[in-house]
Amino acid sequence: MIISIIITFLFNFSYSQEKDSVVKYITPDYNKIEKNIKDKNSKFYYEKLMKKYKSLDTTMTKDEMKHLYYGSCFQEGYNSYASEDKTRELNELLNKPGHTKEQLYEILDLANTILETEKFNMNMYNYMLYAYEQLKDRESFDKVKYILLLLYSTLIESGDGLSCESAFHVLYTYNEYNILSFIGFRHTSQALSGECDILMIEANEFKIDQLFFNISRFKMNLFDE
Repeated sequence: MIISIIITFLFNFSYSQEKDSVVKYITPDYNKIEKNIKDKNSKFYYEKLMKKYKSLDTTMTKDEMKHLYYGSCFQEGYNSYASEDKTRELNELLNKPGHTKEQLYEILDLANTILETEKFNMNMYNYMLYAYEQLKDRESFDKVKYILLLLYSTLIESGDGLSCESAFHVLYTYNEYNILSFIGFRHTSQALSGECDILMIEANEFKIDQLFFNISRFKMNLFDE
């Protein structure tokens, strides 16, 4: 899909620097984020941000997205895992050869339903882009694309993924696979090391054989439960 090409370009740009240079990233400051999202007078107050996010508000900034995404682990009911019932139904529909107008609207409905519980599942936005493109709804396409790119850039700027010390910070298991899917990587196996989930990667043009994801918030959530 078109957006995957755009995202692959962004990833390629990030990793095509000189070998001596350092990929810039900013580790989320969870303490600061928690403080800001709980302040009703702050522009980062969580409910304000979620309202902008759900309405696909294209005035949303990268800093606001960072507070929204990383602040979600402080919300009641935070769950790092995905549900599969509706996802399976959506995948079956997506795999059908060609889609009627009615099926395209069904794809949109299912994707939005899944986003109610998996609020940051980037694959859902990608499927929505496909449907809006087929429906020739440019306005909706552009809004979804804006939010998706904002979310993606938030995640890949949290680390470089090349070591556990500089891992991508993710709050949801599906985001690990979202990132792989969007940049065209395939994982061969998985391992855990300290606070990181490690996905071993098939041979690729970047010569990256594994990517690291910081899952410290997953583990805190499991411990709290």
